[in-house]
Amino acid sequence: MDNYQSILTSIKAGDILLTWDMSNSLMSLPIKIGNYFKLGPKSYKDRGWTHSAVYIGNGQIVEALLDGIVRRDLKEAYLNGKFGLKVKRHKNARDEDIKKAIDFYINEPGVKYDKKGLAYFLLANFVPPQFNFLIDDDYVGKWFNVENAYFCSELVSEGFKRGNIYCFERQPYKVMPIEFNNDLLFDNVYEYYLPKKENKTLYGIKAFIFNLFYLIAAVLFPIILIALLLLILSLFVIIVVGIIFLSQKIKNQTQRKNDKDIK
Repeated sequence: MDNYQSILTSIKAGDILLTWDMSNSLMSLPIKIGNYFKLGPKSYKDRGWTHSAVYIGNGQIVEALLDGIVRRDLKEAYLNGKFGLKVKRHKNARDEDIKKAIDFYINEPGVKYDKKGLAYFLLANFVPPQFNFLIDDDYVGKWFNVENAYFCSELVSEGFKRGNIYCFERQPYKVMPIEFNNDLLFDNVYEYYLPKKENKTLYGIKAFIFNLFYLIAAVLFPIILIALLLLILSLFVIIVVGIIFLSQKIKNQTQRKNDKDIK
């Protein structure tokens, strides 16, 4: 039995696919770093789960790509040796709720990709945890979020929300792909061609770089934030002083003109 037939005997409609790009594409690097920042150093080994899709049956998946929401063949898309793959299944979802979610996914192809929402997603996960309160705000999120547009994990999470299937307390546009790799909510149905173990030395070097990057960001972010606040405050003071100066100058000119007219 080949891998495709093997996975078809395990997977069913409503299952979530997590993928790991084995080509180490630079496109996935920001999300890998975001995964690491979101979940902390212990998550380094799982950093590569950067994309999610949903299986709708008959060998088909629906996913959000940069070109928009598309329906694709599972075998052609991800069973080509270029991706690690995990299939996750919600532990408590009822069949009728899964059907509602599938109905949503089937109607979404053609809808645009939420690039603005992805920007929020990346920003929220690059900000050090102690400053998340600046980003994790409904007003900020609503400004970034685009209605009827989705990035990958937002699409999956939105479908589950439409089916009244509990996943997370957060809104769909705040959900990361790696968060579906959650053994409390989801069963691990299938694993295919998982990433090979790296050379220990190379692994250690890369982990050190990630840790250093995390530390630098945690130290620099408050400095940058304070500098921006001081810059904004300085500009505000300059504008206010400028307005007062111009007002006074105009007032003096008017007064001199009135005095001259009186004479």
